[in-house]
Amino acid sequence: MLQRQFQRVLQVLLVGLLLCSFALPTTTGAGQVVGQVVGQPGPVNGQGAHAGGALGSLGAFAPLTNYPPCQNPSKCGTPPLHYKGGPVVHRPHVYLDFWGPSWNTPTSEQTGIMSGMQALFHQLAGGNYHNILSRYHDNQAAPNNYIQNAPTLVDSRVDAQGLPATVTIGAVGKEAMSARALFNWPIDANVLDPSTLVLVFPQPGTTYGSSLSADCGMHDYGTTYAGIVADVIFAVVRYASEVPSPGCGASVIDAMQETAAHEYAEMVTNPYPHNNPAWQTSDGFEIADLCDYAYGYTPINAAQMSVTRLYDNWAADPSDPCVVAYGQEFPSPDPVSPFNGKHTVQGAILTHYNQLRGMSGSLGKPMAEETPLVNAAGVEDGQVSTFQGTSCGGQTYGAIYSSGAGIGTVLGCIDLYYTTSLGGPHSTSVPLGYPNGDQGSVTGGYFNQFKGTVCGASSYGAIYSGVTTGWVVGCIEQYYEALGGPSSLTVPLSFPVDGQQQIPGGYVNYFHGTKCGANYRGAIYYGVTKGWVVGCIEDYYQYDLDPLAPHGPSGPLGFPVNGQHQITGGYYNDFNGAVCPGAGNYGSIYYGSSVGWVKGCIAKHYKDIGGPDKLGFPIDGEHSISGGYVNYFNGHGCSSGTGPSGSSSAIYNSSAGTHNVQGCIYYAYVNIFGGSGGALGFPKNEEFTITGGYREDFMHGYITYDSSGATEHLNCDVTGTCL
Repeated sequence: MLQRQFQRVLQVLLVGLLLCSFALPTTTGAGQVVGQVVGQPGPVNGQGAHAGGALGSLGAFAPLTNYPPCQNPSKCGTPPLHYKGGPVVHRPHVYLDFWGPSWNTPTSEQTGIMSGMQALFHQLAGGNYHNILSRYHDNQAAPNNYIQNAPTLVDSRVDAQGLPATVTIGAVGKEAMSARALFNWPIDANVLDPSTLVLVFPQPGTTYGSSLSADCGMHDYGTTYAGIVADVIFAVVRYASEVPSPGCGASVIDAMQETAAHEYAEMVTNPYPHNNPAWQTSDGFEIADLCDYAYGYTPINAAQMSVTRLYDNWAADPSDPCVVAYGQEFPSPDPVSPFNGKHTVQGAILTHYNQLRGMSGSLGKPMAEETPLVNAAGVEDGQVSTFQGTSCGGQTYGAIYSSGAGIGTVLGCIDLYYTTSLGGPHSTSVPLGYPNGDQGSVTGGYFNQFKGTVCGASSYGAIYSGVTTGWVVGCIEQYYEALGGPSSLTVPLSFPVDGQQQIPGGYVNYFHGTKCGANYRGAIYYGVTKGWVVGCIEDYYQYDLDPLAPHGPSGPLGFPVNGQHQITGGYYNDFNGAVCPGAGNYGSIYYGSSVGWVKGCIAKHYKDIGGPDKLGFPIDGEHSISGGYVNYFNGHGCSSGTGPSGSSSAIYNSSAGTHNVQGCIYYAYVNIFGGSGGALGFPKNEEFTITGGYREDFMHGYITYDSSGATEHLNCDVTGTCL
């Protein structure tokens, strides 16, 4: 407020006492506007220039049932505060100007005042008193446009120049400009984003003009004084013991600290009260006016700084909105100026912090003020407070996030990875979003759950940190959780090594997995089907340079349909593969004494006859041959490894069907009789027992094998007669 007289101590003695009106024509409750010609009236009763403007939406306002009676109704105003469109001071920089030669040879009381003012403004940053002001903003859609809980006392000087015979508010503004020039204090480059605040303390014995004669303090800003540009936000704080009755308080230092706190709070929430007001009541009063005349000054913190209560539009108890704190301040090892060893934790984050045992818990002490977080549309959708946290690589990290997704804590290497490597909740490439739970333990490491992405009716997301660190979202995370995550006793995926990647037809996450040679391999694939692959099967599926190797889901096997299975002598994974008409999709990789893949009808036949127990392991992948397809295997040879690709058996697929050839018949078929390209053509059944040996039929004959060896029978009819 521009003009008001503080009433302090022994409030009951002041009930009903009316303060004198100021001697300005047609004015009864407001001071002279800086920049007007001396003698012109200012706004009447705090209205006039203060009226109008868009009001902030505050919701229902509860009756002030615990609000003490105002000691001077003409000074208090009608709550609540409304936002009227002007700027607030986002990053306050405070300059103290002790005006007059007597400050150069101060009495002990003056020395105490100067020390007390410096102490007050050193103490504000990071404290829960100043944090009340962080509730006030000038653009809700741009969340950094609030009053940050980091006021900085930049400089404190004595200007020993003499004072005019009578000091007016205009003279104070001129002095603020003069001190700024004398001490090289900065000029605000943008009046819509001001930061420079000058508090002027005239020496004792000063004579004041009528607009200041009965006041403890006043704040204003200016345009011109006698032709001099006064683009500065300033306040005057009078020597308290010289203010006429009822005065400013019993203790000069306490009273002047409270006056400075009062004016400062109004400077930052309403720096341009005349033509561009920010936070005012409907009748033009300000944040400290609403409380100071009811409560007087209040000591705060261990240093016993004396301050005024401030009006909180969003007070936890709306029946008593005059408060001295918002949030809870804690000691902090943060060495960054201007915080001086403390930070405030507030709101939902404070509640959660205390539930986690506060400073005694794993988060430790706070390291910064709560910071609003902005989404891609520029709208605040969450908040974060950082803490000492837990160790990662010789440093410590920790944070609590609060958002519509819930509230969650991240610590140590997960916090470092989330914020530094991934970009936090608004990353443009990592869709984790906000954490929605606290860090938990798994075998060998830790995890955090996040909002993530949708899979079915729910959302899933997580970061896991152990032998490796990575993130997982959506249906892969749902599947990974269902498999048991890194703690699973049956699925050896271990920890993710990076994040989800998009691939043709779906997604993949790579994991530490199991060892194959010198490397560890593991993955979950999600597309038309989903499944997990580890070790040498994953190495072969994804990385093998053999032209017959599958090369992941883009290869002939498509996506896995489940996980790895152990069998005698090795392992296998099933894949979406290829269609075997009338039977569905089949595809597999087998790893044992050799590694290879099968698909379609060959894969079905191989599985039906017993897989590696029948023919051994596939040697490579499916080969396209004239008239059909073939897979070679390493088992059940008559003379092992003498067939194509070192095979001892094979499965053929052709118009004659899908059939395997093995043993000595296979040896003769491929080495003597020309195989599928010879006169016999493709097999049309499997070998069967005959008297003294074996027989297998082919498209154009058959082969028998007995003690005399293998015999080819060509172009035989149904009676067995051959040409």
